Amino acid sequence: MRNSKSIWRLFLLIGALAAASHAQPATDATAVATLEFPLAAWCQAAQQDLVWSNHTPDLALHAMFQEEKPAAVRRSVARAAIFSAVLPGAGQVYNRSYLKGLLFLGVEVGAWAAYAKYNSSGNRKTDQFERFADQHWSESEYWASIDRAFGCSPSDRECEKQKERENFSHYLPDTKNQTYYENIGKYDQFNAGWDDSISGEILQRDSQNRLAYTTMRRLANDQFRKATLSSSVVMVNHLVSMVEAAYSAHKFNQAQTKGTSFGMKLKKHHDELMPVLAVRVVW
Repeated sequence: MRNSKSIWRLFLLIGALAAASHAQPATDATAVATLEFPLAAWCQAAQQDLVWSNHTPDLALHAMFQEEKPAAVRRSVARAAIFSAVLPGAGQVYNRSYLKGLLFLGVEVGAWAAYAKYNSSGNRKTDQFERFADQHWSESEYWASIDRAFGCSPSDRECEKQKERENFSHYLPDTKNQTYYENIGKYDQFNAGWDDSISGEILQRDSQNRLAYTTMRRLANDQFRKATLSSSVVMVNHLVSMVEAAYSAHKFNQAQTKGTSFGMKLKKHHDELMPVLAVRVVW
């Protein structure tokens, strides 16, 4: 008889191991394993006088419902990401990480403030160097230097433009746009247009006003580069805040689902309900 009990228990152990093989991956990078022990068989193996009657299912159902835990609070990964994509720090506040939220919001405010400051400074310096160029660079002196260099008649603008296109890679635009102000300070062919040019000829570098002008343009461009960098910080802050909020919500949900539960449930076996002792592990 003792051997018979041992054999039954061996079968039960094998059944438990088989049930353990039902371990399956769950969502959010977790895995679940469930061990189930058929209690009726166990009782039979132990030769106890437990009879599975019509009243037993009610008891087992009661035990099964005791196993149920209150629903774990979960956080929406998508909602956390969208909040931070719209306003950095908002997703962190949704995750109850108030310090992180304040940090991302501070970076956002600081980056926008820096962008406004440097962009405004760049615009002011642009106005300054354009006024300087209007005062010290003469378009008529430039065309006169073209006339002297290539033999065009004064005021023969068609000839002057043709010689300009034939001999240089850059030209003087008809309107005072960004290319106009860039070309007159950047290329030597426009040297003669500066009012302090010593030689008054093209392809020279003998104007201090031209040198001062290029320095003013460089300082203005430096301000715009800093404004561009600030706008890049804004975009990166949105992206990092969005990823961090989504990851934190994901980790929170994982922490809520991990753990061990223990209880009883009913399972059908040959059209009869059987009480089963179940251990569920999530990791």
